[in-house]
Amino acid sequence: MKVKLTLLSTFFYFFTHAQTLHPNISTVANGGSISFRSSEVTGAGARPATNVIDGNEASNAPTWTATTTDGIYPQSVEIDLGVDKNVQASRLFSFANRGYYYKIEAKEDGGTYSTIVDKSANTVAPVLEYWSSIKKARYVKLTILGHNNVTVTSVSVVEFAVYGKSIGNAGTLSGSQNITLPGTTTFNSTISGGTWSSSNTSVATVNSSTGEITGVAEGTATITYTVTGNTTTSGATATRDVIVSGTLPITITSFTATQTSNYIDLKWQSKGESKTSHFSIYRSTDGRNFKSLVVLNAAGNSTKQLNYNTKDSFYPKGYPVIYYKLETTDLDGKVSYSNIIAINVSIGNNLSKVFPNPTKDKITLTFNAENPESIRFQIIDLNGKVINYQDKPVVYGINQIEFNVSQLTDGTYLVKWGSNLEKFIKTN
Repeated sequence: MKVKLTLLSTFFYFFTHAQTLHPNISTVANGGSISFRSSEVTGAGARPATNVIDGNEASNAPTWTATTTDGIYPQSVEIDLGVDKNVQASRLFSFANRGYYYKIEAKEDGGTYSTIVDKSANTVAPVLEYWSSIKKARYVKLTILGHNNVTVTSVSVVEFAVYGKSIGNAGTLSGSQNITLPGTTTFNSTISGGTWSSSNTSVATVNSSTGEITGVAEGTATITYTVTGNTTTSGATATRDVIVSGTLPITITSFTATQTSNYIDLKWQSKGESKTSHFSIYRSTDGRNFKSLVVLNAAGNSTKQLNYNTKDSFYPKGYPVIYYKLETTDLDGKVSYSNIIAINVSIGNNLSKVFPNPTKDKITLTFNAENPESIRFQIIDLNGKVINYQDKPVVYGINQIEFNVSQLTDGTYLVKWGSNLEKFIKTN
């Protein structure tokens, strides 16, 4: 079934509330369906709800006519646009231009309904309704609330049209976010055809077509990639910050992060230090929001390659990726940054223990899981016989599972999950 979706021009500010659409608007049919109707006439002389999205606005077109088994009002029909769209207007074509009381609601996919048009006191034939603002919505619901003429004893709607555009996409931006004067970097987008701009050209300028960014002065600028909309799709933007640092008399030749059993080992090498004050390590779990981790003094002056390292023994557990960046500060207060490095953190399933051990009645198994899933935990004896089991959902990271073993006879047992085993002793 096709839903009638009329596309709005970007010049919607100049639209007037008229019975005809602005000449700059073109009409297309986009996939959609009726996801709900309160009732409809079926069988011989059927008047199904799908008639309101058949694209036929003629006065004698087939209608959606609701049954009166449970009373005339209210009666509702809901259109599923298939995906979220930027919707801005709607129009109800009522049979014989009836002046129904009605309301129009909309919601995003997974959202809740909000009232967009309230015509609960309407007494005239419905008109084209331009919404107060563009609404992101997948579902649009029309509810007929009543009629001021008591002789109107049925709900009959010729067409319920929804007008808007598909939601634009400016893509995902990539490229190094750090420039050391007088350097450059280049940003790219997964969507082509857009233009680039800088929020602060005194810090960094950008070539509008290639995305090449040139550092001008120390500071941070936001680079925006804009994809222009058209008659079918809304415009969209994506942003990414660039950090411009002053030239420092030092070169960081490498910066690495390696996970060990107890910590993450951070190492870097410098060459040509001159008046270097200190290094600062920053850590993040999302690659955007960094917090200071440690500050280490630099050698100050050296023509040799120098090696530095520090340990992150308290990195946050339960995150699959952790990000680090290195800040270098000289004695004049100038700073520069390394590229951001990311380390895939393995948490392993072998970091486990059972306590208390020995035990009289209960044990708790603590272990790390690499995936959220359902796992079967078994209590078995030393002959491999399964005494009991339970299926439990686990989360990524640290989990604790409790077992009641008070009914077991004294002896040695094993907790088994997957290919993992932990031994415990049951005593009175």
